Amino acid sequence: MIAAVFILIVLGIAVFPMLIPYLLSGYMVLDGIGNRQFIYNLKVSTGGANVFLPDLLYAAAVLLAMIGITKLFFIGKIKSYAPLSKLIIFTVFGYLLFFVAKILMGYFDSVPLDSLVRRFALDTQCIYLFVPLLYLKKELTLKHILYFIVFLSLVFPLAQPFLYGSADQVYLEKGQGTLRLGFGNANLLLMLGILAFFVWERRIWLSALPLAGIAMLAQRSAFISLTLCVFVISLQKKKVTKFMSMLAVTGLLLVVALFVIQSTMSIPIVDKVVERFTQTFEKTGTTKARLDVIPVALEEFSKRPWVGFGYSDIYRLQKKQTTSAFAFNMLHPHNFILSSLLRTGIIGTLLIFIIIALVLLAAYRLTRDGGKKKQGLYLFSSMLFFTVFGIMNTSFISAGYVFWILVGISLWYLNDVHYNKTLQRETQ
Repeated sequence: MIAAVFILIVLGIAVFPMLIPYLLSGYMVLDGIGNRQFIYNLKVSTGGANVFLPDLLYAAAVLLAMIGITKLFFIGKIKSYAPLSKLIIFTVFGYLLFFVAKILMGYFDSVPLDSLVRRFALDTQCIYLFVPLLYLKKELTLKHILYFIVFLSLVFPLAQPFLYGSADQVYLEKGQGTLRLGFGNANLLLMLGILAFFVWERRIWLSALPLAGIAMLAQRSAFISLTLCVFVISLQKKKVTKFMSMLAVTGLLLVVALFVIQSTMSIPIVDKVVERFTQTFEKTGTTKARLDVIPVALEEFSKRPWVGFGYSDIYRLQKKQTTSAFAFNMLHPHNFILSSLLRTGIIGTLLIFIIIALVLLAAYRLTRDGGKKKQGLYLFSSMLFFTVFGIMNTSFISAGYVFWILVGISLWYLNDVHYNKTLQRETQ
């Protein structure tokens, strides 16, 4: 059955490449509310290798990117791209080449091929940016994708209360002392829906539902990131008082929603949310454990400062991570800056932060353009949320596709604006 679904997905992507964002959004829902065993079973085994849905989508993105990039340079279309867009694309190529060198070194160090490929796929999710950049034909497609994501962000919180008492939730609460109704990177899905309401302000009160979902996921990094995004969006609003008033109403509806969940589902969600929120800047047990990792990680970084761990180093750590706290912490420091320095050294970290700075600049430029101000504000705030949120956890590895698809959409808009301005100048 799953094999048949995978075949249909491949055929669908071949006809409509922009199906990939829909599938990735749907996967975030499954990963957020499905139990761990269900997610693990969502695979096809072939030739002794397990192919999971994200693996399939990554492979499709790689193939599409290779075909699209070849056409892009062959027909010379890249010449018409915006200068900033071209700079970002070539910087991304440099980032990709950095990991090509790593996989080659890993191959010569006799790391098993399946481990090499899986590691390389996690590190090079930047390949997803080429899907919207090269295969998006019209803006209406983006609107449909956004409607789909908003719908998912409204539906997802309705399922979260039913996770209470599940084996996965009990295990998580026992380990961290946190009531967390949801898993994976569901915060990112909810964020994409919430920011759409905030930017376009249409039925903004509906955002109380995905905001309740954020509260039930109980990740402090999401609280911080969302607060920053609200501040940035409010600065761009002409009617700030009206916007803040609508946010206040939304906040009241959020409180009502949480009390309804608590009363009807017998879940102590309000007390837990308040407790978690007040712990945002406190040194809790998990925070202390992560802070203790920093000096150890920096010492390990100093041993190989320029390029970080080789794939052979990562492979050895992965084999020990279930029995060694050191190995686990080096692979999962829950801090993107540390993680990037350990995995890619100064060179890789510098490249990724240059790319982040450039794409935020690209989205900001869209906010200055009269015709694409709201689109630019949405993309800027979404990538800002991802960056701040991702710095405090592992999202750049586990769900980097969200960020890179947003990058691709930003470049598509940037190129579109540049093309229209060039055409206007030529016809005058």
